[in-house]
Amino acid sequence: MQKQTKPKRDEQEFDPQEPKYIECIHNKTLHISEKDLNNIKILKKYFFFNMKSDYIYSISFSKDSKLEYINAGAFSNLNLYSITFPPSSKILMTNSLKGCDFLNQIIFLKNDSDQNFFNFLSDKALANTQIESIILPEQIKEIGSNCFPKCLKQIE
Repeated sequence: MQKQTKPKRDEQEFDPQEPKYIECIHNKTLHISEKDLNNIKILKKYFFFNMKSDYIYSISFSKDSKLEYINAGAFSNLNLYSITFPPSSKILMTNSLKGCDFLNQIIFLKNDSDQNFFNFLSDKALANTQIESIILPEQIKEIGSNCFPKCLKQIE
């Protein structure tokens, strides 16, 4: 008896969703709007704490974001897998990503002029992540002690 296979369709079954600035499983709490998120210059300690129960797994700041300074613990204990920092970001403080045990992708965007202003990674800034490879902005001036996780294999 020969197994019959169904012919494949040439069309997608659905249009993929546009990526959101905050991707999460649940929507239990009120999220910050994309416009408001893009206007923040300083991300305070435990900024996303009230949204933790929503299981945020991705945060993507836009190229136009004004974010410059990320305080210690700003993303603390989130279930992040991916984070994208805007070209305007300059400083990632100690333990900013503390407890982000699943984080395996960090992207530093460039602006339309192919620039990124990121220049300081503080002590233990990425220590609790699962990144194995990272491309750091060229103009980075200082990297703190114990900044990277033990699983890191490649820095470009």
